[in-house]
Amino acid sequence: MKIFAVRIGNKYGPEYEDYLKRKLPEYDLNWIREPINSKIQLQWNKMHVMSLDLNEPICIIDIDILLVNDYKKLFEYPIERGEFVAMPGWWREDQSYVINGGFFKYYPKDCKYIYDKFMSDVDHWQSFYIKNGTTTGPVNGEQHFVEDSVKERLKLKTIPNSWVTRWCSNSNE
Repeated sequence: MKIFAVRIGNKYGPEYEDYLKRKLPEYDLNWIREPINSKIQLQWNKMHVMSLDLNEPICIIDIDILLVNDYKKLFEYPIERGEFVAMPGWWREDQSYVINGGFFKYYPKDCKYIYDKFMSDVDHWQSFYIKNGTTTGPVNGEQHFVEDSVKERLKLKTIPNSWVTRWCSNSNE
């Protein structure tokens, strides 16, 4: 299983990579450390993995994910062609969007259309969900873009709510 994580910029140090390497030694852990294009900001670089010519499921995770209990079940969660698996975002007041961008599992070949859509107008999509009030800036909205795009062609599945929680170190998060 290939797992991808984005660590661009200096918000998260190398200790986050070290943590994930310790927790996931049996997986093929891949890092996106540089923007795939000079226009693409931070977590939006996750879109790159959707362009890969891979015919096997992959996972993409946030760099700050904490893996506890029986966390390997997350990576082994079953998926079939035509499906997209995500972590639920149950804590949101606005339930018009149901996923969290911290974990995705999918077949890259099934998601190439999402990458192509994003790359067709990078500036538009990186600001779209901020401008329409769905989320706040300066850089956000990739999970909303992914969810809207997945629903165009794929079956969206979420892992069980009981498998995940949200921990914040600051009451403003």
